[in-house]
Amino acid sequence: MKVYVFGDSHAGPYGVHPEITATPTGPATMYLIGKEGDVLLGDTIKVLIKDGRLNYEGLWILTFGEIDTRCLIYNQINEKGRDEEEIITTLVNNYIKRVKNIYSNIAISSIVPPVNYKTIDYIDPTYPFIGPLEDRARYTKKLNVYLQLKCEENNIPFINLYKYYADDNGYMNEQYSRDRVHITDSKYILKAIQDAGFLK
Repeated sequence: MKVYVFGDSHAGPYGVHPEITATPTGPATMYLIGKEGDVLLGDTIKVLIKDGRLNYEGLWILTFGEIDTRCLIYNQINEKGRDEEEIITTLVNNYIKRVKNIYSNIAISSIVPPVNYKTIDYIDPTYPFIGPLEDRARYTKKLNVYLQLKCEENNIPFINLYKYYADDNGYMNEQYSRDRVHITDSKYILKAIQDAGFLK
């Protein structure tokens, strides 16, 4: 089975296997995918959608959510007064509802562990960090737990990169990331896909 990966910049590391085509589509969020779906996934994927659904041979792995945990959830709590649990469940519910109505054969990737910016001498200004580090680690863990639950309820395979790439505190394990933000060591990518029953 051919595997296609679409998502934000964290889709890139999936392209480590001859049967995997990874296409980062830009800085889209789980929130906007849940709200607007295919219009945000770029021309590469839109040309494959027919009659509102993506019917194309292969498995489609979608990976979004890192930007939500890094930039959006904290503001929704502290500026909008929303409850943390409500934000997380709403994000996931809308995301799963939207993508399962578009794609015929999908899997959902976990959100990658957040970068521990306290260990970085230089922070790339294109990666804004909003809110305390500990909060982002908690958001990511909670989102992944609920995301996996909703995938199981909807019979959607869940690709759990988080369990392989998070350190004991829930941050990106630095030995697998040269820039401390993206997974750059593909050691466990294929293993996570195989855990879900693909590319044996």
